[in-house]
Amino acid sequence: TEKLDDFNSQEIANTLWAYAILDYKIDPIKLKLLVSKATSMLDEFTMQEITSLLWSLATLNPEHFDLAGRIFSKITESYNSQGNNEDDCRSISTEALTQLHQVLLWYEENEKNPLLPPKLRKEIK
Repeated sequence: TEKLDDFNSQEIANTLWAYAILDYKIDPIKLKLLVSKATSMLDEFTMQEITSLLWSLATLNPEHFDLAGRIFSKITESYNSQGNNEDDCRSISTEALTQLHQVLLWYEENEKNPLLPPKLRKEIK
């Protein structure tokens, strides 16, 4: 965990993304440590990093994905603070929109509310 303490938001997001994209069976303790670190610094994540984090966590461990509400709130906050006011998604990268779309589909399949503004949900579909 000493090295984990030095991780920034991009390194956390990239690490979890790499595990998810490789379908790596991450040790639950390591996953918990990474999620804990991400939770402690959620305000430091960029929109790209936060969507990557959300997608990665949904991919790695959807059954125990209890950070989603805070992450969706952070996405909404970032989206609205960029002056979008739920009007468009031009400031969000195509990759981030794709990841949000995948997570939205997963949530819909599992009958969960993704907690995103209606206009943003419409834009990512």
